[in-house]
Amino acid sequence: MRQLIRFVISIVSATAAGIGGEACAEVPDMPPARMHEIASHIFTGKIARIYSSVDRSTPGWETTHGVAEFRILRVEKGKHESALAYVRFWNKRFTGTGAAPPGAYGHRGVPKVGVAARVYVVTAEDGGLDVLPPNGLAALSAVEAQK
Repeated sequence: MRQLIRFVISIVSATAAGIGGEACAEVPDMPPARMHEIASHIFTGKIARIYSSVDRSTPGWETTHGVAEFRILRVEKGKHESALAYVRFWNKRFTGTGAAPPGAYGHRGVPKVGVAARVYVVTAEDGGLDVLPPNGLAALSAVEAQK
């Protein structure tokens, strides 16, 4: 019985190692402490609306550019006088053939409209607010949302 278990474990391990070589490398999430350090502004609030457009001009790729209308409940870093902030994000999807190439695929985990969230942004050269990739816009936990 032990030999069978060892055999199964070795087969599963070898298979997992072989599959791992085909996986698409994605940019890892940035820790909150690092985002706090980099961000020019940090807001908590709710997403009121999301506006987006899709660009298919690059063969094999579909890039979505989005703007979230963010209703600010608290400014955690930086100065912002308005009750609204418009924050920009993007993501892309490989539509070509074969395995997706490794690289940055933009922002992930963008919450839906009405969800309480925290957003880490940097002020861009054009004055806009760009969400820190890849996880600078994330839903708050139920406990955080009630604070």
